[in-house]
Amino acid sequence: MTPEIENVLEQLRAAEQPLGIAVSGGSDSMALMILAAKVGVRAHVATVDHRLRPEAADEARHVAQEAARLGYSHDTLVWTGWDGQGNLQDAARRARRRLLSAWAAERGISTVLLGHTLDDQAETVLMRLSRAAGVDGLSAMSARRFDHGMTWWRPLLGVRRATLQRVLRAEGVNWVSDPSNQDAKYARVRMRQLSPALEQAGLSGEALAQVATQMSEARAALDHAAATLGQQIVQQNGAALVVQSAPFWQAPPELRRRLFLMALDWLDPVGYAPRGTSVAQALADLQAGRATSLANVLARPRQRALWLYRTPESVSDLKCPATEIWGEKWLARSLSTETSHAHDLTMRALGPDGLAQLPQTPEKYRLRRALMVEPSLWQGPRLVAAPTVVPHPDWQIECKKTWCDNCAGILSH
Repeated sequence: MTPEIENVLEQLRAAEQPLGIAVSGGSDSMALMILAAKVGVRAHVATVDHRLRPEAADEARHVAQEAARLGYSHDTLVWTGWDGQGNLQDAARRARRRLLSAWAAERGISTVLLGHTLDDQAETVLMRLSRAAGVDGLSAMSARRFDHGMTWWRPLLGVRRATLQRVLRAEGVNWVSDPSNQDAKYARVRMRQLSPALEQAGLSGEALAQVATQMSEARAALDHAAATLGQQIVQQNGAALVVQSAPFWQAPPELRRRLFLMALDWLDPVGYAPRGTSVAQALADLQAGRATSLANVLARPRQRALWLYRTPESVSDLKCPATEIWGEKWLARSLSTETSHAHDLTMRALGPDGLAQLPQTPEKYRLRRALMVEPSLWQGPRLVAAPTVVPHPDWQIECKKTWCDNCAGILSH
């Protein structure tokens, strides 16, 4: 075993179990399953069949047979959502995450292993370079990432694919080859085909992976600085964020951009950042004193501050029982035993109807459209309470993930 493989084995031994292992049947993920079994990891295995190739079902059966030989359970997860529109690889990647996260949750698994290798990391850096990516893009793939309610772990990022294939040959284990991995219409394949010439010129996969590591460290430092700034100049006002204008515009442009993206993600956590050109235009509008919108967030300069809040349209249909969390953040709590009938109530955005029913006028400094997206409790068409707007003696609506929590979470990493 090479030092890189020994390092992977040591990490697997120390991991909290059980683990999930995503295995396509290719050499990388098959080797990952073999290595996990070598150190007695308790795990469950899943294969995603995208129904894009007729061979995929046989490949999933091959994985199932090998998993059974190793003493692992196996499930095949089928994706049927491709409508032929948009970016196929991106759609398939998102579908895999959704299917695997649901499967892992059902199995009581908090960490899923992915078989990405040093070669994949190097190819990702080359792809991002071709798009003139900055620090974040060149950070490429992280070894661990929390998303869809669980941790995705890539323990093989320091191992070459050829090393893993030698492991499989030594174990007498076959793997499958996806023909799309040879199709030059995909950017990743074109980068893979360039690799031998780049290696010969001195730009090795190891060097590219090291670039990703260094950019990841730079990214973490910038995120830390942006979160520190966010603690100092951003205040949560109900469901809105209020940013002090002067220190925001005095900050370096990259910190402004990161803080703005952090605010967008807190307000509307869609899991991906808007295009860089859209972010740049939104910031230019704000600096010129113009209100702007980006995705589902409105941003408006007002009284030496920038107000950011969800668009009323984006939350108008968002409803849930008052006993559940609304908008991924808000939870109602009864302050009186006489009014503990939360199961009879619905939580939704205040909206224009709720504004009209408020028992008193909110503070003048608060924006009307920002008030419309505040969480509120309803009994049919009747507003019961909107405690984040007007205090209520019987009800409180708590934010389960405050802006301060968000900044503290970044600073703790």
